[in-house]
Amino acid sequence: MQFQAGCDLGYRVPEWCTFLFSVAAEHGGCQRVDDEQLTIEPSVSADWLLMPDSGNRCVRLMYGPGTLRLRYRATVTANPQLLSPRAVTAGLVGHVPAGVLPYLLPSRYCPSDQLLDFAGATFGHGAPGYALAASICDWVSTSISYRVETSNSATTALETIRAGEGVCRDFAHLGIALSRAVNLPARFVTAYACGLEPQDFHAMYEVWLGDRWYLFDPTRHARLPAVVRIGTGRDAADAPFANIVGPAVMTDMDVFIAPVGDGEQPAATTLAVSNAAAGE
Repeated sequence: MQFQAGCDLGYRVPEWCTFLFSVAAEHGGCQRVDDEQLTIEPSVSADWLLMPDSGNRCVRLMYGPGTLRLRYRATVTANPQLLSPRAVTAGLVGHVPAGVLPYLLPSRYCPSDQLLDFAGATFGHGAPGYALAASICDWVSTSISYRVETSNSATTALETIRAGEGVCRDFAHLGIALSRAVNLPARFVTAYACGLEPQDFHAMYEVWLGDRWYLFDPTRHARLPAVVRIGTGRDAADAPFANIVGPAVMTDMDVFIAPVGDGEQPAATTLAVSNAAAGE
Protein backbone atom coordinates (compact mmCIF):
# COMPACT_ATOMS: atom_id res chain seq x y z
CA MET A 1 0.00 0.00 0.00
CA GLN A 2 1.31 3.41 -0.93
CA PHE A 3 0.16 6.60 0.78
CA GLN A 4 0.69 10.32 0.64
CA ALA A 5 0.75 11.84 4.11
CA GLY A 6 1.78 15.07 5.72
CA CYS A 7 0.89 18.10 7.77
CA ASP A 8 0.85 21.90 7.87
CA LEU A 9 1.57 23.53 11.22
CA GLY A 10 1.41 27.24 12.04
CA TYR A 11 2.70 29.05 15.12
CA ARG A 12 2.75 32.55 16.53
CA VAL A 13 6.18 33.01 18.10
CA PRO A 14 6.45 36.07 20.39
CA GLU A 15 10.11 35.51 21.24
CA TRP A 16 13.02 33.16 20.54
CA CYS A 17 11.90 29.51 20.83
CA THR A 18 13.33 26.06 20.18
CA PHE A 19 11.12 23.58 18.31
CA LEU A 20 11.50 19.80 18.08
CA PHE A 21 9.05 18.32 15.56
CA SER A 22 8.33 14.61 15.19
CA VAL A 23 6.11 14.55 12.11
CA ALA A 24 8.33 12.73 9.59
CA ALA A 25 7.39 9.22 8.50
CA GLU A 26 9.38 6.39 10.05
CA HIS A 27 12.09 4.76 7.96
CA GLY A 28 12.48 0.97 8.02
CA GLY A 29 10.47 -1.87 9.48
CA CYS A 30 7.16 -2.20 7.71
CA GLN A 31 7.42 0.95 5.63
CA ARG A 32 9.63 2.74 3.12
CA VAL A 33 9.75 6.49 2.58
CA ASP A 34 9.81 6.90 -1.21
CA ASP A 35 9.90 10.69 -1.21
CA GLU A 36 9.57 13.52 1.29
CA GLN A 37 9.81 17.30 1.45
CA LEU A 38 10.08 19.60 4.44
CA THR A 39 9.44 23.33 4.02
CA ILE A 40 9.85 25.92 6.76
CA GLU A 41 8.69 29.53 6.38
CA PRO A 42 10.50 31.76 6.87
CA SER A 43 13.54 29.79 5.79
CA VAL A 44 15.60 28.92 8.86
CA SER A 45 18.31 26.39 9.53
CA ALA A 46 16.97 23.04 10.75
CA ASP A 47 18.71 19.85 11.90
CA TRP A 48 17.47 16.31 11.30
CA LEU A 49 17.98 14.20 14.42
CA LEU A 50 17.69 10.47 15.01
CA MET A 51 16.72 9.94 18.65
CA PRO A 52 19.06 7.35 20.21
CA ASP A 53 16.55 5.39 22.31
CA SER A 54 13.47 5.34 20.08
CA GLY A 55 14.95 5.81 16.61
CA ASN A 56 12.36 8.53 15.98
CA ARG A 57 13.22 11.08 13.27
CA CYS A 58 12.95 14.66 14.50
CA VAL A 59 13.54 18.15 13.14
CA ARG A 60 15.05 20.76 15.46
CA LEU A 61 15.07 24.48 14.77
CA MET A 62 15.19 27.82 16.56
CA TYR A 63 13.14 30.84 15.58
CA GLY A 64 11.57 34.04 16.85
CA PRO A 65 9.91 36.39 17.03
CA GLY A 66 7.37 36.18 14.19
CA THR A 67 5.15 33.63 12.48
CA LEU A 68 6.43 30.11 11.73
CA ARG A 69 4.99 27.58 9.29
CA LEU A 70 6.12 24.00 8.78
CA ARG A 71 4.99 21.93 5.80
CA TYR A 72 5.79 18.20 5.53
CA ARG A 73 4.86 15.90 2.65
CA ALA A 74 5.80 12.24 2.16
CA THR A 75 5.04 9.37 -0.19
CA VAL A 76 5.32 6.15 1.78
CA THR A 77 4.99 2.48 0.90
CA ALA A 78 3.67 0.46 3.85
CA ASN A 79 4.01 -3.32 3.91
CA PRO A 80 2.91 -4.58 7.32
CA GLN A 81 2.66 -8.29 7.93
CA LEU A 82 -0.92 -9.53 8.32
CA LEU A 83 -1.43 -12.78 10.19
CA SER A 84 -4.35 -14.77 11.52
CA PRO A 85 -4.47 -14.11 15.28
CA ARG A 86 -4.30 -17.89 15.77
CA ALA A 87 -0.88 -17.90 14.08
CA VAL A 88 0.67 -15.38 16.48
CA THR A 89 3.01 -17.08 18.93
CA ALA A 90 2.91 -16.01 22.56
CA GLY A 91 6.53 -15.83 23.69
CA LEU A 92 7.71 -15.66 27.29
CA VAL A 93 9.08 -12.73 29.28
CA GLY A 94 12.29 -14.70 29.75
CA HIS A 95 12.83 -14.66 25.98
CA VAL A 96 12.13 -10.96 25.41
CA PRO A 97 15.08 -9.12 23.76
CA ALA A 98 16.95 -6.65 25.96
CA GLY A 99 15.74 -3.69 23.89
CA VAL A 100 12.12 -4.64 24.58
CA LEU A 101 12.42 -5.09 28.35
CA PRO A 102 11.97 -1.35 29.18
CA TYR A 103 8.47 -1.57 27.72
CA LEU A 104 7.47 -3.84 30.61
CA LEU A 105 8.12 -1.06 33.13
CA PRO A 106 5.84 1.74 34.38
CA SER A 107 6.34 5.10 32.70
CA ARG A 108 5.13 8.66 33.22
CA TYR A 109 1.69 8.26 31.62
CA CYS A 110 1.41 4.48 32.02
CA PRO A 111 1.67 3.67 35.76
CA SER A 112 1.17 -0.05 35.26
CA ASP A 113 2.33 -0.78 38.81
CA GLN A 114 -0.79 0.99 40.09
CA LEU A 115 -3.05 -1.18 37.93
CA LEU A 116 -1.67 -4.61 38.87
CA ASP A 117 -4.62 -5.65 41.04
CA PHE A 118 -7.22 -4.46 38.53
CA ALA A 119 -5.45 -6.04 35.57
CA GLY A 120 -4.93 -9.29 37.44
CA ALA A 121 -8.60 -9.51 38.43
CA THR A 122 -9.86 -8.53 34.98
CA PHE A 123 -7.40 -10.25 32.65
CA GLY A 124 -5.34 -12.56 34.88
CA HIS A 125 -7.15 -15.66 33.66
CA GLY A 126 -5.77 -15.28 30.16
CA ALA A 127 -2.62 -16.97 28.93
CA PRO A 128 0.07 -14.64 27.50
CA GLY A 129 -0.49 -14.19 23.78
CA TYR A 130 -2.49 -12.38 21.14
CA ALA A 131 -5.86 -13.29 22.66
CA LEU A 132 -4.92 -11.65 25.95
CA ALA A 133 -3.57 -8.54 24.20
CA ALA A 134 -6.74 -8.30 22.09
CA SER A 135 -9.00 -8.71 25.13
CA ILE A 136 -7.29 -5.73 26.79
CA CYS A 137 -7.73 -3.63 23.65
CA ASP A 138 -11.40 -4.68 23.43
CA TRP A 139 -11.97 -3.78 27.10
CA VAL A 140 -10.49 -0.30 26.66
CA SER A 141 -12.56 0.20 23.50
CA THR A 142 -15.86 -0.68 25.17
CA SER A 143 -15.19 0.75 28.66
CA ILE A 144 -13.79 4.19 27.79
CA SER A 145 -15.81 6.83 25.95
CA TYR A 146 -14.08 8.90 23.29
CA ARG A 147 -14.66 12.56 24.15
CA VAL A 148 -12.52 15.51 23.13
CA GLU A 149 -11.38 18.10 25.65
CA THR A 150 -11.85 15.67 28.56
CA SER A 151 -8.15 15.22 29.29
CA ASN A 152 -4.92 17.19 29.05
CA SER A 153 -1.20 16.72 28.54
CA ALA A 154 -0.80 15.52 32.15
CA THR A 155 -3.55 12.87 32.15
CA THR A 156 -2.32 9.38 33.04
CA ALA A 157 -3.82 5.95 32.34
CA LEU A 158 -4.93 5.74 35.98
CA GLU A 159 -6.87 8.99 35.64
CA THR A 160 -8.40 7.80 32.36
CA ILE A 161 -9.72 4.59 33.87
CA ARG A 162 -11.24 6.58 36.74
CA ALA A 163 -12.83 9.15 34.43
CA GLY A 164 -14.01 6.60 31.88
CA GLU A 165 -13.31 8.93 28.97
CA GLY A 166 -10.51 10.44 26.93
CA VAL A 167 -8.96 10.85 23.49
CA CYS A 168 -6.70 8.60 21.43
CA ARG A 169 -3.56 9.12 23.52
CA ASP A 170 -5.53 8.28 26.68
CA PHE A 171 -6.88 5.09 25.08
CA ALA A 172 -3.34 4.15 24.05
CA HIS A 173 -1.87 4.88 27.48
CA LEU A 174 -4.49 2.74 29.20
CA GLY A 175 -3.97 -0.15 26.77
CA ILE A 176 -0.22 0.07 27.35
CA ALA A 177 -0.52 0.22 31.14
CA LEU A 178 -2.90 -2.76 31.34
CA SER A 179 -0.73 -4.78 28.95
CA ARG A 180 2.39 -4.14 31.00
CA ALA A 181 0.48 -5.01 34.18
CA VAL A 182 -0.02 -8.56 32.84
CA ASN A 183 3.60 -8.81 31.63
CA LEU A 184 3.04 -7.95 27.97
CA PRO A 185 5.61 -5.41 26.70
CA ALA A 186 3.79 -2.47 25.13
CA ARG A 187 4.80 0.83 23.55
CA PHE A 188 3.19 4.05 22.28
CA VAL A 189 2.85 4.64 18.52
CA THR A 190 2.08 7.85 16.61
CA ALA A 191 0.93 7.78 13.01
CA TYR A 192 -0.95 9.28 10.12
CA ALA A 193 -4.03 7.03 9.95
CA CYS A 194 -6.72 6.52 7.34
CA GLY A 195 -10.27 6.65 8.64
CA LEU A 196 -10.02 9.50 11.14
CA GLU A 197 -12.75 12.14 11.06
CA PRO A 198 -11.47 14.81 11.34
CA GLN A 199 -7.89 13.99 10.45
CA ASP A 200 -5.27 14.41 13.17
CA PHE A 201 -2.08 12.84 14.43
CA HIS A 202 -3.24 9.50 15.83
CA ALA A 203 -2.04 7.59 18.90
CA MET A 204 -2.14 3.79 19.08
CA TYR A 205 0.02 1.15 20.75
CA GLU A 206 1.91 -2.05 20.04
CA VAL A 207 2.36 -5.22 22.07
CA TRP A 208 5.43 -7.44 21.73
CA LEU A 209 4.40 -11.05 21.04
CA GLY A 210 6.85 -13.77 20.06
CA ASP A 211 9.39 -11.97 17.88
CA ARG A 212 7.74 -8.71 16.81
CA TRP A 213 5.40 -5.85 17.64
CA TYR A 214 1.64 -6.05 16.93
CA LEU A 215 -0.45 -2.91 16.46
CA PHE A 216 -3.69 -2.14 18.36
CA ASP A 217 -6.09 0.80 18.15
CA PRO A 218 -8.62 0.77 21.02
CA THR A 219 -10.42 3.84 19.61
CA ARG A 220 -11.37 1.78 16.51
CA HIS A 221 -11.08 5.02 14.53
CA ALA A 222 -8.15 4.00 12.30
CA ARG A 223 -8.49 1.63 9.37
CA LEU A 224 -5.69 -0.77 10.28
CA PRO A 225 -3.34 -1.44 8.63
CA ALA A 226 -3.75 1.73 6.53
CA VAL A 227 -1.40 3.87 8.60
CA VAL A 228 1.92 5.64 8.09
CA ARG A 229 3.97 5.32 11.24
CA ILE A 230 5.76 8.35 12.69
CA GLY A 231 7.34 7.31 15.97
CA THR A 232 7.30 5.11 19.05
CA GLY A 233 8.14 5.45 22.73
CA ARG A 234 7.34 4.36 26.26
CA ASP A 235 4.41 6.79 26.17
CA ALA A 236 3.47 10.18 24.71
CA ALA A 237 6.38 11.88 26.48
CA ASP A 238 8.74 10.07 24.07
CA ALA A 239 6.80 10.81 20.88
CA PRO A 240 5.08 14.22 20.83
CA PHE A 241 4.50 15.64 17.35
CA ALA A 242 5.89 18.95 18.67
CA ASN A 243 8.02 19.76 21.70
CA ILE A 244 8.52 23.50 22.18
CA VAL A 245 10.79 25.38 24.56
CA GLY A 246 9.36 28.88 24.78
CA PRO A 247 6.00 30.67 24.53
CA ALA A 248 5.02 29.76 20.95
CA VAL A 249 1.28 29.32 20.31
CA MET A 250 -0.16 27.04 17.62
CA THR A 251 -2.46 28.95 15.27
CA ASP A 252 -3.51 26.18 12.88
CA MET A 253 -2.90 22.53 12.06
CA ASP A 254 -3.84 20.42 9.05
CA VAL A 255 -3.01 16.69 8.92
CA PHE A 256 -3.77 14.34 6.04
CA ILE A 257 -3.23 10.86 4.64
CA ALA A 258 -4.61 9.39 1.43
CA PRO A 259 -3.93 6.24 -0.58
CA VAL A 260 -2.07 6.73 -3.83
CA GLY A 261 -4.12 5.63 -6.84
CA ASP A 262 -7.90 5.45 -7.05
CA GLY A 263 -8.31 7.38 -3.79
CA GLU A 264 -10.61 4.85 -2.10
CA GLN A 265 -10.12 4.40 1.62
CA PRO A 266 -8.70 0.92 2.39
CA ALA A 267 -10.96 -1.44 4.30
CA ALA A 268 -10.10 -2.34 7.88
CA THR A 269 -8.82 -5.83 8.61
CA THR A 270 -9.54 -8.31 11.37
CA LEU A 271 -6.07 -9.82 10.99
CA ALA A 272 -3.18 -9.20 13.37
CA VAL A 273 -1.10 -6.26 12.08
CA SER A 274 2.61 -6.41 12.80
CA ASN A 275 5.82 -4.63 11.95
CA ALA A 276 7.19 -6.57 9.00
CA ALA A 277 10.71 -6.57 10.45
CA ALA A 278 11.37 -8.90 13.34
CA GLY A 279 13.78 -7.79 16.04
CA GLU A 280 13.90 -4.85 18.41
